[in-house]
Amino acid sequence: ALQKWCQQRAQEVGLSLDSEAAALLAERVEGNLLAADQEIEKLGLLFAQDAHIQAQDIIDNVADQAHYQLFALSSAMLLGRPQYALQILHRLHQEGLEAPIVLWLLSKEIRLLIAIGQRQNQQSLPQQFKQLGIWSSKQAEFKAALTRHPGGYWQQLLPKALEVDLMIKGVRSGDEWQGLSELVFEIAC
Repeated sequence: ALQKWCQQRAQEVGLSLDSEAAALLAERVEGNLLAADQEIEKLGLLFAQDAHIQAQDIIDNVADQAHYQLFALSSAMLLGRPQYALQILHRLHQEGLEAPIVLWLLSKEIRLLIAIGQRQNQQSLPQQFKQLGIWSSKQAEFKAALTRHPGGYWQQLLPKALEVDLMIKGVRSGDEWQGLSELVFEIAC
């Protein structure tokens, strides 16, 4: 729907976007309507009235605003969105985020899921969240992850995180980003 909106908005400023250009613009603004509107306004200033905007024009003139925060990766994984989580991981890698930082996040989330699973019969979930310092804004995400897999599942991911850590440190051979991708997928699925 954003692609069609971009084409309609471009017509309002006197431009025409072909479908490939509109799709690229929608991808670059990552669903942010305000950013899309600003970019279309900018294109209206850069190009003559009635100009036909193509994909290369978008590549040359529209900044890729689809920057992800590290914690968006956490949300995507916990909510069970493996493809989106892998997309975020790939973007973080492209942006130069270091593998140890990503591994820190994955390990932290795995340890919290294990801790919740171990206390499941002893405390209510709200009590556990409070005790473990899980913010209310993240609680639904943790609940979603806990409904997908039992506590034992999360426990088996720790040795995999250790393997990735050893790759990062050069003790084991292998591609640490491939290892991170596999771990992200296993958390998210």
